[in-house]
Amino acid sequence: MAVAKHFYPEDHHFGAAVADGVRAMKLGRAASVRGRERTLDEALQVAATNGWAYLEQPAVQTLVADPETVQLIVDLVARLLHRGARLRCERNTRGIALQASQIAIAVTHNDQKAMVRTLLDSHNLNSVVVNTANKLQGLEFEFVICWHPLAGLDEPDDFHLEAGRLCVMCTRHRHACVVVGRRGDRELVEGVPPATPGYPGAGSEADDLLRGWEVHRKVFEALSPFLVTVT
Repeated sequence: MAVAKHFYPEDHHFGAAVADGVRAMKLGRAASVRGRERTLDEALQVAATNGWAYLEQPAVQTLVADPETVQLIVDLVARLLHRGARLRCERNTRGIALQASQIAIAVTHNDQKAMVRTLLDSHNLNSVVVNTANKLQGLEFEFVICWHPLAGLDEPDDFHLEAGRLCVMCTRHRHACVVVGRRGDRELVEGVPPATPGYPGAGSEADDLLRGWEVHRKVFEALSPFLVTVT
């Protein structure tokens, strides 16, 4: 079920913490299904079945704190809780209901965090955790929504390509993770990689940039079977 079992960096395992055959996530019955809800339900079902979903919005260059992405993420959380998901694993062999406090939203910037937190609270979803990757490192949750660092950017840069951030964001979940991005994000790490200084004494920054480029490219490639598009 893991997105990619063996790719650089080797110190991160991109897959749910609960092994196949032990992990089970079941969604309750869908009620009052409308257009947008169908897309959310599809993403949740893909994640419940496979442990992953990649929810892709239309291609638009946006501000880092994109209101449309904020709304989509909060709608996804609300729909997940509405569906009454139940989890089964080695810790809970009889199954338990997914609680809001067991859901986390991983973001890249503090202004993204503030916007998501405000909208969550306005929907009485106060127990859902939202934080940046460095604050979530070392923690685990049953269900994670990852706001992809490259979502809506016009070009990649050192900060958003940093491999460790993406690795942390995509490895906090025990049962399932939904990555939220935009169409065109994958194209940012396709083709020829960025030029970096390649001379003795250049330091590790050049290697870090290429490492981030490669990790992002491989994660996009691994997520492609779990793609759900937002129209």
